[in-house]
Amino acid sequence: MSSPVDSTSNNTLQQIITKLDGLGTQMASLNDKMTVLETKVNSIFSRGLESQSPPVTNTTSSSSTILQQPVSRQSMQRTPRQPTGIRIPIEHQLFMQQRTHTQSQPVTNTTSSSSEQKVMDCLKQSVALNKQEKFPEAEKAAREGLDFKSPVPNTNAVLFHQLACALNGQEKFPEMEEAARKGLDFKLQSPIANAALCSQLAYALNGQEKFSEMEKAAREGLEFKSQDRHTNAALCCSLAYALNEQEKFPEAEKAARKGLEFKSQYPNGNAILFYPLAYALNGQEKFPEAEKAARKGLDFKSQDPNVNAVLCCSLSCALHGQKKFPEAEKAAREGLDFKSPVPNTNAALCCPLARTLFEQNKPFEEINEVIKTGLGLASKSKIKADLLFQRVRLFSKHNKDFSAEETNLRALNPSNKLLEQLNQIHREAMPPLELVSEEETVLEQTSSMEENDRGTKRKDPPNGGGNNSRKIKKEK
Repeated sequence: MSSPVDSTSNNTLQQIITKLDGLGTQMASLNDKMTVLETKVNSIFSRGLESQSPPVTNTTSSSSTILQQPVSRQSMQRTPRQPTGIRIPIEHQLFMQQRTHTQSQPVTNTTSSSSEQKVMDCLKQSVALNKQEKFPEAEKAAREGLDFKSPVPNTNAVLFHQLACALNGQEKFPEMEEAARKGLDFKLQSPIANAALCSQLAYALNGQEKFSEMEKAAREGLEFKSQDRHTNAALCCSLAYALNEQEKFPEAEKAARKGLEFKSQYPNGNAILFYPLAYALNGQEKFPEAEKAARKGLDFKSQDPNVNAVLCCSLSCALHGQKKFPEAEKAAREGLDFKSPVPNTNAALCCPLARTLFEQNKPFEEINEVIKTGLGLASKSKIKADLLFQRVRLFSKHNKDFSAEETNLRALNPSNKLLEQLNQIHREAMPPLELVSEEETVLEQTSSMEENDRGTKRKDPPNGGGNNSRKIKKEK
C-alpha cells in the first residue's frame, strides 16, 4: 500500500503525462500544418515563372526603310528593357524546398500560423503578377510578404527572388541587385535556390553594365551544380554574354556551347544561347560559323520577338563580315520587323544596317536617318559608340565636319579597336601628298640657280646645294 506522498507523486506524474500527451498531440498537429505549408511552397517553387513576351507580329512584313516602321521609346515602356541589348529570359523553374529547413523552424501559436498563411498569399500574388508583367504590383506584394518576417528561410528567399523579378521588369537594377544578394545571404542548402538567385544577380549586374561582376555571379551560380537544366542554361548564357562584353570571345564561345549541352526544357532557353555563341564567333571573325549559329537559333521560331531580333542582329554582322552586303541589309531589316520591345536591341540592329548601307553607297540621308534612329533608342554606351563612329565615317566620306561626333565618341571611352579606326579616318581625311621625282627636283634647283644669277632673291637649294638630290613632298 502506497504512502500519501507516493499517491500524490503518482497523481502529479499522471497529470504531467496527460499534459505531455496533449502537447504531443498539438506538436503533431503543428507538424502536419508545417508539412502542408512546405507542400504549398514547393508547389510555387516548382511551378516557376515563365516570361510572357508579347507575340511576334508582322514577321513577314517588309521594311523598305527604317523610317516606314519607326520605333520609339514611348511605345516600349510597358515591357522591360535590358541596357545590354538582350533580355535574358527569367528562369521558369524556381526553387526546390528542402524539408530540413522548414522543420527546423517551429510554429509556436495560431497567430504565427496565420502570419505564414498571409506570407504565402503574398508570395502567390507576386508570382501571378510577375507572370502578367504587372511588375509594380508584384513588387508591392513581395515586399508585403517580406514585412511579415517569416521564420522559414526558403520562404523569404523565394520572396526576394520574386522581388528581384519585379524590379527587373521595372529596370530598377541596383535595387534588383540588392534583393538578389539578400536572398543569397540566407545561405540555403538548396543548390537550385542559390543558382536561381545567382542568375537574378547576374541579370541585375548586366543591367548596370558591370560585366566583370556579372561574370563572377554567373560562375558562382554554376558552381552550385543545380539539377535544373534551364537555370544552368540561363547561367551559361549570362556568363557568355559577360565574356563577350569583355571581348573574351574564345571563353564566351565555350560558355555558350556548354549552355547548349544542358538542353533547356524551354525553346527560348535554347534559342537565346545561339545569340552569345554567334556573337563570340563574330568577335573571332569566324563569320561562316557565326552565320550558321544565328540561323540555328532562328530555326526555333521563338515566340519572344526580342530573341529573334538579336539573332537577326548577329546574322547581319556575320553576313557583313563575309561581304554579303545585300543579305546583311535584309537580315537587319527583318530583325527590326520583329519589333522587339527592347529599345537597345533595335538600336543595335541599326549598327549593322548603317554599315551595310554605307558599303553599298546608299544615299547620305538614308544612312544618317538610320544612325539618328539608333542613337535615339540606345542607352548602352557600346551601342552609342558604334553608331557615333558610323556617323563620323559617313561625314568624313561626304566632307562634312565631324568634330562634335568625334568629341562625343571619345567621351564614351570606346575600345582600342574603335579608336584605331577613328585615327585611320583622321589620316585619310588629311590632304594627300605626292612624291616629286628626282628629275623635277633637279629642274627646280637649276631654275632657282638661274634666278639667283639674274639677281633675284636667293633661295638655298635642298641639301645645302650638294650634288646628292633627294625626293621631297609637296601638297597638291
